[in-house]
Amino acid sequence: MAANSRRLSILTASEVDAARADLERKAQRVAMLSTQPVYILREALKFLEQQRLVAPGYTFLQDLVGRVVSGEGRRLRSCSSKP
Repeated sequence: MAANSRRLSILTASEVDAARADLERKAQRVAMLSTQPVYILREALKFLEQQRLVAPGYTFLQDLVGRVVSGEGRRLRSCSSKP
């Protein structure tokens, strides 16, 4: 039983900030492939699972998806407006 037990460790503030930044970068890369919010959300949750991190609250994820979709729209508009 001891070999199968999982340990939940508490992250420091700097580790939480780094994990959030990693998640944001991952979501930005995913948004380059598709700006469908559900796709970005699924990929973000998959990333958290792979990193063995507890998913943040719904509002955080909703804000994250909104930010990356908006950011990708701005990026595409700036690319299309350049000569």
